[in-house]
Amino acid sequence: MGDISLRYFDVAGKPVDTSLDARIIGLEREQIGRIPRVIAVAGGMFKVAAIRAALKGHLMNVLVTDVFVARRLLEEVERGQL
Repeated sequence: MGDISLRYFDVAGKPVDTSLDARIIGLEREQIGRIPRVIAVAGGMFKVAAIRAALKGHLMNVLVTDVFVARRLLEEVERGQL
């Protein structure tokens, strides 16, 4: 569905192992998960599904996005879909 620092996740925000994992020089998923404040910057309606998945997986705790994505996600929260 998306990635954070090339660490891929599925529609539920769960890790997806790829052949890239062993070749990436950077933080492991577990290391990212231990960071107290993870700020994601993503926008555009084409990214809504990936942002939603990252939120479901608790992969971030601060989101910087545009008003259109924010409205869509808030509507989903109000309908109990997120």
